[in-house]
Amino acid sequence: TAEGVLETMQLHGLKPRTEDYNILLIAFRSDLGACERWFARMQTAGVLPDTDTYNALLSAGLFCDNPSAFKKTLESMDRAGIPRNSLTARHEHQMRRRLAH
Repeated sequence: TAEGVLETMQLHGLKPRTEDYNILLIAFRSDLGACERWFARMQTAGVLPDTDTYNALLSAGLFCDNPSAFKKTLESMDRAGIPRNSLTARHEHQMRRRLAH
């Protein structure tokens, strides 16, 4: 599993990169709580999130139909100065459509 690979890397003294955590977040997108825990571990480990990290968290908010978590993620992204991209815009559009129905 993606989680096992990350843990094995750490056991062997290899520092996981942002990309490694991003893959994990995508793998766990159906479990928002797990994504939030892995994001916290990422920050504790000193690994800096990027646009893809936040897009993975936004995807989890969409997948789990959690507008509050989605909004908090966008706010966190903005506070961190992480630039939005076309995928971010697509996620925002999808959330707006859901909230309109």
